[in-house]
Amino acid sequence: RLGQAASGHLVPSPQRAAALLERALGLPGTAEPDRLRRRLALGEAERRSGRLERAMRAFSAAGEAAREQGAVESLVAAALGYENALFASRLPRGTWGERSLELLRAADAVLPEAERATRSRVLAALGQALLYGGNPDAGAATCERAVLLAEEAGDDAALAAALLARRSARARPEWLPDRLADAPRIARAAEATGDLELQLEAARLHLVDVLKAEDLAAAAEAQAAAEALVRR
Repeated sequence: RLGQAASGHLVPSPQRAAALLERALGLPGTAEPDRLRRRLALGEAERRSGRLERAMRAFSAAGEAAREQGAVESLVAAALGYENALFASRLPRGTWGERSLELLRAADAVLPEAERATRSRVLAALGQALLYGGNPDAGAATCERAVLLAEEAGDDAALAAALLARRSARARPEWLPDRLADAPRIARAAEATGDLELQLEAARLHLVDVLKAEDLAAAAEAQAAAEALVRR
């Protein structure tokens, strides 16, 4: 019942969801698979609450439990959750980044060959982690692999994530035309997922790029699109 209540609070009141999940985790006699699911949910609730260090600790613990239980999907979720929280936090990679690389590489190692879309998402996050961890060449190459896998899989969510990660590898000014050319493709892929947060991230980054290009008319359109997503 605590877990069900937490699910209802996850989007509108994630701090309440986190409190409920901590109570659920404190109950005796809980089966390990259930504890693992609750740890993942706790990490997501803390991430949505903006308590990112706590989110990373929860995802780290979930990742370790997933490895012990051989739970591949949960390991993937923990690895992606940890990297997403770390990226949002802007905390130093020297302190927190090695754990992200460890979890993402572990997830990549156990994924079946046929899981192209999931591997693409893992590689996109790994490429991002390498880029911001001071290994730009390996990061860029990993992001390119993520894009190719997402295209092979025909998965919109994976493609949007991979293209956004590759954008990080193309941050220098000389890449601006390529980022602008990729923007419609990213927007289409993000919209096809129905994920408003992903769509908003794509719109925000496009707004940054059109402002850098000094295209004020395009910037006004991009701002209006982003505001409409915020209202939704």
